[in-house]
Amino acid sequence: MSYDIIGYSAVSFNAISLLPQIIQIIKTKKVRDINIYFLIIALISDILYFVYSILDKDNIMFYSVFPPTLSHIIMLILWFFYNKRLIHDTTNEDIEIIII
Repeated sequence: MSYDIIGYSAVSFNAISLLPQIIQIIKTKKVRDINIYFLIIALISDILYFVYSILDKDNIMFYSVFPPTLSHIIMLILWFFYNKRLIHDTTNEDIEIIII
């Protein structure tokens, strides 16, 4: 039973782990620092975890993969939405000054 508590605690933390990033993307409408390859690799990893958890009949792993998968999908959608918007909206470009 104590193992289940640890597993479900992991599911809970996993469910909220990417929420701050999603909120920041929505607030700032900026995704230029989000690497698209990270999202693609994360989604491939999520799919593999889903398949493994189904084959191994591991309910905790199955449920723990669902929240980050949903978050990765949301981030991918936001990445495409705001990246497309950035490409078409060249009048509001951000200017960064880097002081070395």
